[in-house]
Amino acid sequence: MKICCAIEKYPPHSACSGGEFSAQKLFNALSNKGHEIHVVTAHYDGVHIEGEENGVRIHRILSSNFGYGARGRSLKYLYMQHEGLYRHVEKKLSVFLMKNKMDAIHCHSPNMIVPVSHIAKKIKIISSMMANEQFMTCAASNKHTYKGQLCNRCLFIKTLRCNRIGRNSINRKILAAYFYLRMFRYRRCALLYDIIFCASNDVKNRLNAAGLYNTTVTFNIAKPLVAFSNERAVDIKQIKNRFDKAILFVATDLSDEAKGFHLIVEAAKQLKKYAFICIGKYKKDSASIFSNIFYTDRVVPEQMGQYYSLSDVVVIPSICPDALPRVGLEALALAKPLIGSRCGGIPDIIENDVNGYLFAPGSVDEFTSKLRSIFSDSPRLISMGKNSLNKARTIFSADVVADKIIACYERLVYKK
Repeated sequence: MKICCAIEKYPPHSACSGGEFSAQKLFNALSNKGHEIHVVTAHYDGVHIEGEENGVRIHRILSSNFGYGARGRSLKYLYMQHEGLYRHVEKKLSVFLMKNKMDAIHCHSPNMIVPVSHIAKKIKIISSMMANEQFMTCAASNKHTYKGQLCNRCLFIKTLRCNRIGRNSINRKILAAYFYLRMFRYRRCALLYDIIFCASNDVKNRLNAAGLYNTTVTFNIAKPLVAFSNERAVDIKQIKNRFDKAILFVATDLSDEAKGFHLIVEAAKQLKKYAFICIGKYKKDSASIFSNIFYTDRVVPEQMGQYYSLSDVVVIPSICPDALPRVGLEALALAKPLIGSRCGGIPDIIENDVNGYLFAPGSVDEFTSKLRSIFSDSPRLISMGKNSLNKARTIFSADVVADKIIACYERLVYKK
């Protein structure tokens, strides 16, 4: 099949995150299976507009500032800015599809949902999109979570920070009104897609509750990391020599209450013989004084493998639902047991009593009990690590995800 994949950023790109690298693995797997993959993405300085990498043809034809710069101070300005963005993407993609006949078009970025849906409707091509971000799911459903918090919390707070607008600013009301308009538009455009690929069963259930039934679960890809030595490895080994076990907790921002860092602090009070290694942005003046909690700022992806390999257990104590935490997928690929909260896509990663343990979100007592339990039986700990690796290979591998996507496309072709 000839598939056009529209994505906001594509490696190598300095602003790429886990979602883009996962997409790269997926597109490479599709190409290796004999399918012709064309990626349409944003251009940036220092690269060629046209290129090919691992059999994937890359067309960097979109504006270099795609998806950035929404610093408006009025609802009208923000709306018109995104209207211009949508028209830009729609025009570039339309010209590309006129020159290159494709069997299907796939949208892998939220900012492209609207223009790609319009193009697919015009030229009557098979269309799909990836709902792998929590804010996309929330924007499509326009519902409230089970703790009364707004579902568009991630989208809203991130945008406030990007726009350098304080949370107590009067412009917050303007932005809230704008994003409610955007949420309704996302849902209307999501209905135009032939199929929506979901990163987890939680994402699928949320979309179904919102009336979007053209969904299927394909999951994301567990990317294995290389555990090579670096200058920080010595510090981790010294920590392990002082404590019985090492527990790894990774979050972009440790001050984000939704990630459950306060559970780590409470558990450290009770489990003083275990070391808690916390990776993520934190305020040094507010750092814990406990001697068994160790902080390090953001670590580049190339160094993360060392932290995983020297840790005994990886924990994901999120309070609010995560679509499918990348930390969990990386832990699976490196054969690590996990302990996580029973919310969002975490139960898809952790099978209780098989490759780790699940606990009720926010429960400190249950969390500490699971930590004691997992370290009390060493053979069981090793067995759980092997089960994690097996799960990464059988469910979250690039080949398995690619086969699911192609099967969905072939089924749609047969129906049409």
